Amino acid sequence: ITRADKKKYFECIIRGYRYSALLGCAMAVILVCAPVIRIRRITKKNIAKSMDMHIAGNGNIYVMDEIRKSLRKIGISSTIKIPSKFYSLPTKMLNGIMKELFNYVSDRELYVAGEKINVYLNSTDIMLEGKPDVVEKVQSAIVKGFVENNIFLTNSKNSQKIEFEIFNTYNKWKNNDEAGNEAIGMLRNLANTAFEEDMTYNERALLSVQINEVQNNILA
Repeated sequence: ITRADKKKYFECIIRGYRYSALLGCAMAVILVCAPVIRIRRITKKNIAKSMDMHIAGNGNIYVMDEIRKSLRKIGISSTIKIPSKFYSLPTKMLNGIMKELFNYVSDRELYVAGEKINVYLNSTDIMLEGKPDVVEKVQSAIVKGFVENNIFLTNSKNSQKIEFEIFNTYNKWKNNDEAGNEAIGMLRNLANTAFEEDMTYNERALLSVQINEVQNNILA
């Protein structure tokens, strides 16, 4: 082993201790922040619910704009805000470590705030926080709103393939590349043949809502 190799080995050990110390500090902060967040939810009688989301080529500001459009359709005005320290501080601490190790940064730098609802964006999911009835209403609105965009709300490859077909069919009809009856036939074929037995109930329900929404848009 050369002197240069020994130096690199020693530097790796030192960095390991440093990362361990930083992670320990981050965990200590989370232990303080997490109960505060929970207590605030309980006192306000709020719940938190996550939705899968996989962005296909667009940034999170774009996704936030789409979420705000979905909220407007159900009568909820919204703004983009910076999260409170209880949300942002642990994330920033972990981001510093993740950026150095994996060149990865979490996305909860901003969030969408509406009446009785907050929508936080992470790298692979959307977290809804608010009154139970509003959370359900907003979740449905987001699913309906995203049928026009290349954003996947399912996990499995087969489900995402169906989501793409729904978007593609809608886009062809909207651009007059496909007649309405042809598009409706394609969507009905997807609903009848594309759903696989190993799909989860949530995936089936979500895809059914998207297909129904596109059909309603075309028929209208």
